[in-house]
Amino acid sequence: MMRRFIVRVDAGGSVGFGHAVRSLALARFLRAHHGIETIFYANPCEALEAMYWRDFFGYVLNNGLPEEKFLRRTPAGSVVFIDKQFPYDGNIIQELSTERTIIMFHNECEGMFECDQAIFPSAHLSDEVASGPRWKGKRLKHGPEYVIINESVLDWQGETSPHIAVTTGASDPGGMMIRILEWLNESDLEMPVKALLGFDFQHWPELENLLPKLKPSIAVKEFNYDDLLSARLALSTFGVTAYELIYANVPLITTGLGRKGNVGSETLQGRYGCNYHLPDFTGEQLVSSVRTLWEDEGRLARMRGCQYNLIDGKGLERLGQIVAETVGE
Repeated sequence: MMRRFIVRVDAGGSVGFGHAVRSLALARFLRAHHGIETIFYANPCEALEAMYWRDFFGYVLNNGLPEEKFLRRTPAGSVVFIDKQFPYDGNIIQELSTERTIIMFHNECEGMFECDQAIFPSAHLSDEVASGPRWKGKRLKHGPEYVIINESVLDWQGETSPHIAVTTGASDPGGMMIRILEWLNESDLEMPVKALLGFDFQHWPELENLLPKLKPSIAVKEFNYDDLLSARLALSTFGVTAYELIYANVPLITTGLGRKGNVGSETLQGRYGCNYHLPDFTGEQLVSSVRTLWEDEGRLARMRGCQYNLIDGKGLERLGQIVAETVGE
C-alpha cells in the first residue's frame, strides 16, 4: 500500500532556493515515473508558493509554529523527507520515527543518527561524518552518485565562450554579488564578465547604484544556463550550482557561505581537484585567483579532467527509486 509522501523544505531570504528546487525536481520525477504525489510542508514564501501552484502540488504552510510542532502535524504513517537545514535533536526525530518513516536529506545534525535513512547528495561529506560509529546498518547513503542535476543542465548543449560567469544563488542573502562586482570593477582584469542574478536577488538598491560605474567588460544579466555553462571559468558560491558546473565540465572558483560552505568547498577541492577553493573572501584573493586561473590553460584543463564523469547525472533517478521503494513498503 502506497503511503503519503511529504517534503519538509523552506526557501527564500537567507535560506535561498537550492533545496526547494531540487525537492520540486524530486516531486515531479516521482509523479511522472512512480505515480507518487507530494505534499510540501514549507514556510510562507510567495515565490515558493508560485512554484507549487505551477506544478499543482499541495502544500501546508508553517505560520509561526516551532519546527518540532510543525513536523508533528505531518500525518502518522507517512514518509517524511526533510530537506531543511535545521539542528534537529535526536529525540524529536526518534519520536517522529515511531509513527512515520523519516528520510533526512543533506543535513548534518544529531537527528541524522535517529532517522530511518540519511542521504547526502554530495562529494564532500567529511570522513568524520561518513565513518562515524553511530550509523546503524545501511542507514547512510552519500556520494556524487546522489547529486541531483537540473534538467536544463542535463539537456544543455553549447560551446565554451571566453567569459567569466559569476553566480551567487537565487537570493544572495550575504550580498556577495555586490562585493564581487566592486572588486572586479576596481581591478585591472579585462576579460568579459557576466554576472548572473538570481530571481529573488535581495540587493537591488546597491546594484542600481553600482551599475552606472561598471566598466564595459562587466555585464549584469538575469540568471540563465547558457551564459553560466558556456563560461571558460565560473565563480560560484558553494552549493547546488557548483555541482551543476562540475557536471557541465566548467572550471570554477568556489567560496562558501558560512563555515559549512567553506568546509565543503575546501573538502571537494582536496578530495577531487574539480574546483578551486577561495579560502579568504577578499578582493585581493578573488582577483588574484581569477587572474591565475584565466591565464593558465593547463590548470583549467586539469580541473576539467578531474570533473569529467565525477557526476553522472542520474542522482534523481537513484533518489526517486529509494523514495518509491520506501513509500510503497
